[in-house]
Amino acid sequence: MSKNQQWTNYQGQHRQNMDGFWYLIGERTGEYRYGKPLYHIHFDSNFESIATSQDLWRNQIKDWGSPSVLGAGIVGWLIPKPTKHPLWSRWLGILKRCLTNDVKGYEDVSVCERWLRFELFVEDAAKLPNYDPERLDELTIDKDKLAPADGTRIYSPSTCCWLTIAEQAVYQRPHRRTKAPQCPYRGVHWTDKRWIARVQFQGKRRYLGYFRDSLRAARTIMAMVPGYYFPEEQARILADIEAARAKRASQAGLGEEAA
Repeated sequence: MSKNQQWTNYQGQHRQNMDGFWYLIGERTGEYRYGKPLYHIHFDSNFESIATSQDLWRNQIKDWGSPSVLGAGIVGWLIPKPTKHPLWSRWLGILKRCLTNDVKGYEDVSVCERWLRFELFVEDAAKLPNYDPERLDELTIDKDKLAPADGTRIYSPSTCCWLTIAEQAVYQRPHRRTKAPQCPYRGVHWTDKRWIARVQFQGKRRYLGYFRDSLRAARTIMAMVPGYYFPEEQARILADIEAARAKRASQAGLGEEAA
């Protein structure tokens, strides 16, 4: 920049930055950065900052208080270096899944208004069930386990918790568009007009055979690979087994009465 541009008096100008957000240039601070005078900057979002005359000349002024992330996410200014924060990628991933059409199966998923602000998301994430800062690399934010009974799918403080990827698979709802039968039991798959029990546990992949129905396959997995299913899954399988037995007993009773 030229000397004339460097020493231009920018005070009082109301401008629009490259993202389309308006700011007012205040008085000079009396300090310098890299030999350039500093100015107070006041954005309409209430975010305040300082900028050099060179920044003003180039209009390189960032507003951290406006929805600059995917048109809705607000970074805020309370967390220094937000993009370096360990939860930044989690927040950005949630916004991308909910605010764009790039991820299949998330057409009906939304994010609460509170979590559109990164600072508030960070505050709430540490209060979610199962949060462990030492295991962030292993954990993901799940929206399905605590989902409302009406089927609403939303990322919010009351509907989310931290789970491992394996735990999350238990509650994840199938979204594949396929004519193949869908199975509610993890490790049971439909193939070649039969059900197959195929699991990967403790680093080893095991094939346990083909079955006429998915419940038999799940029961075999539970018996032959202890620890594969989580307590919630085991309870559901046992309940389904009892329900199937009761149904068979009822049908047998009706058959005897008819005879």
